[in-house]
Amino acid sequence: MTIRRKLLFWILPPIIVIGTITVGTVYYFISKNVKQNIFDQLEIAVEELLKHVSFFLEGKRGRTTDFVPWGIINYV
Repeated sequence: MTIRRKLLFWILPPIIVIGTITVGTVYYFISKNVKQNIFDQLEIAVEELLKHVSFFLEGKRGRTTDFVPWGIINYV
């Protein structure tokens, strides 16, 4: 064996192993971070949607009260 092949034999496998471990670790942490950001954004969107639905229902409740002055309709 030549020196070039010996160096390649002893250096290339550790480089491949270290690179694989690094890529796997970085992928794990980035995917975890992206998922958390997506869930945070969904949570914010749900809160905003809940506000809009609440305002809409309050408006409908007021209009229903305008049409039913004797109070037959009970609200929860």
